[in-house]
Amino acid sequence: INAEYMGNCHLDLGSTPTSLVRRLPKMELWQMAARWLNTVGVLPADSPALAKSSRVYDFALALQDGVVLCNTVNKILPGSVKQVNAKAEKQFLKMQNINSFLAACTSVFNLKTSDLFTADELYYASNFPKVVHTISMLSRTQLSGLAGFGYFPKESEGVQNVAEEDGEDMYHNLEDLVGQSLSLEEAKVNLAIVETAPEESVEEEDIYGQLQKAVEDAGGSAGDEVYTDLLYKGTGDQIYSAGSSSQDEKRNCVLLELQETERNYVALLRMIIDVFVRVVSANGKIISRLECKAIFSNVEDLYATHKKFLENLDRALASHTGRNVSPCFLDAIRSFRCYGQFCSDITEAVNTLRELDSRPACQKLLEQARSESGQRFPLKDLLNVPMQRILKYPLLLKELTKYTNSSHPDKEGLRSALLAVEDLAKYINDTKKNHDNLKNMIASLKQYSGRRPLKSYGVLVRDGDLTYHCDGLKVPIKLRYVFLFNLGLICCKAKGPVYHFKAAIDLDADEYDIQDLPSTESPKENEGKHSFYFSLVCRKGSQEITHIFAAKSLAAKKKWVSEIQLQLQALKDVRSAPPETLPRGALDGRPISQSSRASRLSESSARGSLPPIPPSPVSPAAKASQPKSYEQWVIGSGPPSMPPPPLPPTPAAPLANSDEAWYAGRMPRSKADELLESSPPGTYLVRESDSRPGDYSLSVAFSIVKHIKISRRGIKYEIAPDSKTFASIQELIRHFQQHSLSRHFPGLDTALVIPFRDAIGMTAGAQKSKLVGIGRARSRFAYTAKCHDELSFERGVELVILSTNDVDPGWY
Repeated sequence: INAEYMGNCHLDLGSTPTSLVRRLPKMELWQMAARWLNTVGVLPADSPALAKSSRVYDFALALQDGVVLCNTVNKILPGSVKQVNAKAEKQFLKMQNINSFLAACTSVFNLKTSDLFTADELYYASNFPKVVHTISMLSRTQLSGLAGFGYFPKESEGVQNVAEEDGEDMYHNLEDLVGQSLSLEEAKVNLAIVETAPEESVEEEDIYGQLQKAVEDAGGSAGDEVYTDLLYKGTGDQIYSAGSSSQDEKRNCVLLELQETERNYVALLRMIIDVFVRVVSANGKIISRLECKAIFSNVEDLYATHKKFLENLDRALASHTGRNVSPCFLDAIRSFRCYGQFCSDITEAVNTLRELDSRPACQKLLEQARSESGQRFPLKDLLNVPMQRILKYPLLLKELTKYTNSSHPDKEGLRSALLAVEDLAKYINDTKKNHDNLKNMIASLKQYSGRRPLKSYGVLVRDGDLTYHCDGLKVPIKLRYVFLFNLGLICCKAKGPVYHFKAAIDLDADEYDIQDLPSTESPKENEGKHSFYFSLVCRKGSQEITHIFAAKSLAAKKKWVSEIQLQLQALKDVRSAPPETLPRGALDGRPISQSSRASRLSESSARGSLPPIPPSPVSPAAKASQPKSYEQWVIGSGPPSMPPPPLPPTPAAPLANSDEAWYAGRMPRSKADELLESSPPGTYLVRESDSRPGDYSLSVAFSIVKHIKISRRGIKYEIAPDSKTFASIQELIRHFQQHSLSRHFPGLDTALVIPFRDAIGMTAGAQKSKLVGIGRARSRFAYTAKCHDELSFERGVELVILSTNDVDPGWY
């Protein structure tokens, strides 16, 4: 049995004959653990941890968020872990999963504490051999045996708990890898961005994931039947009539469907308010005011929004010519954001109704309201319809765009409306995700005594462990778990899955500056692993208070500093906003509330910013008279940018520093591959996504063509979670013309060297080979260059050694 076969088969280690095991390639204990988890059915066969070339690093990635481990104990004994954060993005949610697994190991499987790892030892991979040992001990429990999953290793195998690679134990390097990439999960994201380039095939669940989850919470698959029955009135869910033949007839059918279903939807919302809300709110002794609010959320906002939308739609469709409906959508998009709150509240609404059903008086009252409404569906099903409705708009707009002639005046408007609706879906997704993160955080926080409600701090941006000290307090520096919000930081003491409140820093209360602290200026109390320091300086008049933090790695420190700087800059932007953008309270002379600021900042975080459209090539004379800047693109301002016409080869006049030299316009990934596959290493282009206009990617020629998504973070742009953010795409390109991409994408050892239009005019003989170096080193200390031929660097960075042949001995 060869190694390739073993990497792809399902091996039941508990039932494999001893004679067969002796003939198999010798496996290390972590590999046995991975295959045992595959046997249990929680680690899929296509996991990198089971591949022929797998490394212990891949296995650590697979376990880092705790989901696989929680699923393991639930597979052995269902219900061992009650709640699993299946798609945890925040560190504290991953820690909750890990701690839930550890709690089940002791309370359900009777493992000794001495056989268990700690949450930090898995998350940071600081003691991964102990993680493998715990899985092995779990496989040996009686419950695992009764479930028929076998155990590992067998006594006769004599396997050592090591992870050797080229004669080196890789366990010693795992924590370093976590430090470089801030967390194992972020390293996985970095790799995925380079290898898979998902921007051209964005899965629907990526955009509508939280919406679909809300639909499942509210009614599941039965929601489709309810939606069709109520909004189509028995005519069936048809996009256009089967008897329609011409394009114009099909377009008219879609318009009619949009109008009639919208009219039925508005009537349904009105009925919910006039009957259900009225009946429930009038009986406060049976169903409390808080329970009423939990059930109906902001349904009245939905009604007001769609009533106006329907009025505009009726006016547009009353016209005998044109019948342009895109302005109706574009005008309503901002108001449709009220679905963010409704989507966030729907789970609590369903849970509240489920609880009320167990109380006879409440059940009777709700049945009375249903009878008065004339509806055959219960309230829970009716509340599912708004989530279904917002999911139908993209489908209707796609069909409407499809059957609208290219010469129609509303064609480009419909494309913009579709993009706007998809952007709305992302906003609702982010709002629901932020709501759930905050809800989980509040549930985990104990003894909170801050001066303001946690909800007023805005969106949870980042979390993790840092050491913390305030120079105004006579308290030594201590390890704290820190939550960063739009408007402040909450410092806690972590005890398993529980966080005890210790301090709050309100970023919007005073003027703050964030500063780097070199090791010589850092406090000496902490000589442990948290030794990458930075400070947050608060200025109150003539007073100055310094909050000192330290991260475990240089990458983590940079990420914290970058995120805090973004929040401080956003606060400055809010303070300096023009009067017309301020809330009504400020115009009336009243101060802006903390919740208002948090709302504006969190809205900005969820919405992001739209990228500028690169210019099309113009003649040299015209170019000289035009400013070299991008035109800001906003929804509804016109069609997306079109790709510039091909330029002829001009080797005598390279355009290395101009936008036209590297911007390719709208282009599919396959075309970028074709353009760059035979280009010199370091040739690059920026392209607008062909399937998702408004999204941009960086394509770079190397050993193969690499595709990197240019992501938006607020009003900034970045190419990796641990990269610097930039104010524009041009600034990003200028930076990586001078800096290697390998810092964020291991193995991609090149900067942006040759714009693709310049490469067109190059001959094969002019191609330059890349410098790969003779080895790598990591700096143990920071160094400042003393002369022009030396290199400055920070502590903990990776350096590529190009040569050891220097005139001065010992210098590379």
